Amino acid sequence: MHPPRLGTLMASASGLNRAGMRGHELDLLIVQEFPDIGLVVRRPTPLEALRSQGFPDNWLDGIETEGRPLTDLEKYRLIGNSWPVPIAASILSGIAKFDGFTISST
Repeated sequence: MHPPRLGTLMASASGLNRAGMRGHELDLLIVQEFPDIGLVVRRPTPLEALRSQGFPDNWLDGIETEGRPLTDLEKYRLIGNSWPVPIAASILSGIAKFDGFTISST
């Protein structure tokens, strides 16, 4: 993944802007090398975005809104507005240790 997460720093004219690209679209980009083309910078697919946040591949499978499957934009919004699984697990584990509880990973 490139560039590293820089949040507002990326949105403030880092030179990666292109026409129609919003600041929030610069937070996670993928650099991929193609044999005949060279390096290509692109946004991640919804599956790549899920994996980057620590979610299982099937996390959004079967979810519908208004009787239709989610669009990619809706998937990006759900993924982006959620807590990454490893971060939430770490926070909850720390709280549990502080309070004297144990958390099993079942």
